[in-house]
Amino acid sequence: MDTNDKGEYALLKVKQIALERGICLSAPTMANCRYDLVVDCGERLVRAQVKYADGIVARSTGNVQLDLRKVTRGNKRGKTCDTAQEVDALLVYVPKIDRVLWLEEPYFHGKQNIVIRIAPSKNNQKKNCLLAEDFFW
Repeated sequence: MDTNDKGEYALLKVKQIALERGICLSAPTMANCRYDLVVDCGERLVRAQVKYADGIVARSTGNVQLDLRKVTRGNKRGKTCDTAQEVDALLVYVPKIDRVLWLEEPYFHGKQNIVIRIAPSKNNQKKNCLLAEDFFW
């Protein structure tokens, strides 16, 4: 799949989960919005960016890397990334575990990429690790 197909697939997974749980989603009417969906959480509305995480981390197993840099014209990756002013949460589909993760602003604000641990590390390290199981949506 190319990048657009992966994004559409992730969006379908998010919509499926929302439908199963009775969560109301809304989509912006303009294509150039920084967020993909508005999630009605009952007490608040959340601007969410949907991502597909299948990046491989060199010299490591049991995790995936998520590139957060914006894609600019010509498919070039810029140095800017999602900010709290543009997006409230990331909904990240991880195909290796077929799960969607909900990440709020402290985990992505100002970062160009994040590494998500999907399996225990060989040395059982948990400190400073972003464990997928802690963010299942």
